[in-house]
Amino acid sequence: MRIMVTGAEGFIGRYLLLRLGSDGHEIIEHRHEDGDLRDAHSLDGYEGVDAVYHLAAKTFVPESWDDPKGYIADNNSILINVLEFCRNCHARLVFVSTYMYGEPEYLPVDEKHRCVMNTPYHLSKKIGEEICEFYSRNFGVDVAVVRPFNVYGKGQNRDFLLPKVYYQVADKNADEVSVFNLAPKRDYVYVEDVADVLARLLPAVKGYDIYNIGSGRSYSVKAAIDIIQAELGTDKKVVEMHATRKNEVMDCVASVSHLESVIGPLSITPFEEGIHKWHVLEDES
Repeated sequence: MRIMVTGAEGFIGRYLLLRLGSDGHEIIEHRHEDGDLRDAHSLDGYEGVDAVYHLAAKTFVPESWDDPKGYIADNNSILINVLEFCRNCHARLVFVSTYMYGEPEYLPVDEKHRCVMNTPYHLSKKIGEEICEFYSRNFGVDVAVVRPFNVYGKGQNRDFLLPKVYYQVADKNADEVSVFNLAPKRDYVYVEDVADVLARLLPAVKGYDIYNIGSGRSYSVKAAIDIIQAELGTDKKVVEMHATRKNEVMDCVASVSHLESVIGPLSITPFEEGIHKWHVLEDES
């Protein structure tokens, strides 16, 4: 298949390119320098595309509070242009959304759980999901929306929690590891597993559907720090600032039964193994 990946230079995008390439697909990598996707004509020169993975977006949650208009407007103007492209060339779309459930009412969280837009970033993604559903229902664009839980691995922006922890632990000049809050628990899913799911899901994209991607297990910030320290062979002092982010979620665990009913059993990397893989890649670079 001839497949376009927007946001190809991003964290998940780089791993997805490798995974799709291993399947023998012809890949079109759309990066920021290839054109501003907010421009309605930015994709006019591309032809013969069978599918699009749409990953290009503003994604850093704290920043969305400083620029809510930019997050909502930019993320969705880009998405609409991608949907128009898919509509015109009859391409299916895989839209990478995000965790959308706020503080869960039950665990594990399935796709039927109510959505809670706790931040401008999450609001931008929920609006995007509804736009995708509209295009599918009214214009016949086949769309799969995926909601990854907490993705991690080498290459992630250092402002995110696990990279912030990892590089404090790895820093030989740092005597301690400082975090806001040790209690919140997250369902961490290794980035290679996300890329694998995205690739396996493509043949099943028809109509409109939503899929969680997660490991089915959660770890506290404290547990994650302990695992990273064990991997790197350190025992640094952990400093908790006792600060809580606005609308903090204290625990989340993904239900992936719907996804597995479509693509079969997932092969999920255990968290300790994922941290080890990440550390090996860091040593090799």
